[in-house]
Amino acid sequence: MLCEKCKTNMIHVCENSVQGWSCPVCGWGTLTTYIDKIHQDMTEYSICTKSITNIDKDKIKVISKIAGVNYM
Repeated sequence: MLCEKCKTNMIHVCENSVQGWSCPVCGWGTLTTYIDKIHQDMTEYSICTKSITNIDKDKIKVISKIAGVNYM
């Protein structure tokens, strides 16, 4: 890929969650978000409670916060 400004060959960059192209001469570049598949968890989780009289909502809040999901 050639730089739009100075027509130099650009370098492909891929670090953490960013990928794109960068010109080593003038610094011009284009970047976008890149999320590796290992960081994507498409598994659907659910939490069930047994038939009990006392449900500890605080524990459910902690578990949902750790899992990064909402609860109802």
